[in-house]
Amino acid sequence: MSGETVPSAGLISQTTTAIPTPVIGSILLVAWIVVLYRLCVIRDRRPTMTAALWYAIFILTYASLRIAEIHWWIVDNTPLRLGDVRVIGAMLQVCAATALLLLALRWRSRTGFLPRRVWVCAAVIVTVLSVLLVIVHIPASAAEIAVEEMRGSWCVGAYLTLHSFMYLPAEVTIAVTLAQMARVGSLRRRILAGLLSLAIVLSAINLTSVMAGGWLVSAGVEGPWNTPRTSARNDVALYPTLIPWMIAGIPGVVIHLRRVLHLNRRERSRRNALEPLWKSLTDTAPEYRLAIPNGGVGALPSTTEREHRVRTEIEDIIFAVSRFLPANREWPVSAAGRAAVLDEACALYQAADSTSAVRNGFGVRPEWATDDDAVDEVARAWVGRPKPPPLNASREVPSLRRGRRGASV
Repeated sequence: MSGETVPSAGLISQTTTAIPTPVIGSILLVAWIVVLYRLCVIRDRRPTMTAALWYAIFILTYASLRIAEIHWWIVDNTPLRLGDVRVIGAMLQVCAATALLLLALRWRSRTGFLPRRVWVCAAVIVTVLSVLLVIVHIPASAAEIAVEEMRGSWCVGAYLTLHSFMYLPAEVTIAVTLAQMARVGSLRRRILAGLLSLAIVLSAINLTSVMAGGWLVSAGVEGPWNTPRTSARNDVALYPTLIPWMIAGIPGVVIHLRRVLHLNRRERSRRNALEPLWKSLTDTAPEYRLAIPNGGVGALPSTTEREHRVRTEIEDIIFAVSRFLPANREWPVSAAGRAAVLDEACALYQAADSTSAVRNGFGVRPEWATDDDAVDEVARAWVGRPKPPPLNASREVPSLRRGRRGASV
């Protein structure tokens, strides 16, 4: 071990997890596999996913440093001491909090991208906070004690605030976004939003208590906050905020593996079930098909992306042809009834004159078209629908509808 000063019991407790290494090691190993698989194999480069992966990398590195075998190996084989390892952990928390804030901002932006000045500002904040953490921790590092043991010193409150407060704006932004997502999403999305919201609430309570307790110790106020947090309490604060993110990342890995191993029959069957409805609608309104470079829908790189394009075109066309229904027309609740009305709307769309869409507008908007499950039910009913009577009208596509969505494919 480098250095002659023996780390205090308080420092060891603050730096080490209380969970047995085989247990926490197995959990973190699974988490690392999920993160690295998504980063290196799936290679998902969506802006929000990139920020989420960086958050996971920082927080997993911090959690790994809390394993005794890992940080003692570092102390024994490098010039670093245990106090230095703890400061590195605090820096990783600052990096993780900043990545989480960038994720929240990207999530709420329309494009997923952020201006360059936001990135520069984030880098400056991380650098400044890391330097301040090192400076504030110098007295504790020199004595090889936990900063919480420096009662009456401003260093306690400053240190605990510096490595904690960046999480709060990120978590508030994410909580607002999750609340919006839960109001309009499917049951699965609401469950995911609930899990992540629970993690945010636990984290916010922990962070607030840590910062407040630190300044009370600095002020010399007597109370339970004068007792440094145990390893178990630190674990309770960390892992409930980490595990939901790991659980949220597993389905993407499983789906990708099933696709690679050609086991994803459900996804293919779902796409095949949409095919008749999609073909009828795109034949009715080909101008609403999305332009795809280098070929048609089949040229897209993944089944998921092909299904996404198909669903987007179906939704767009349903809303487009619905404008040609009579103003008092109601959409039925049943899938068979919706299929029949949609078939009528397609016939009216093809036979309409150039002003009918403006005159009619929507009777009842086809909000069901935004629900994947409802669209799947209509697609199944579409195959066996009764044919509407022929319309005695010109079938020329009017100029109002020509060239709305780009080139057909």
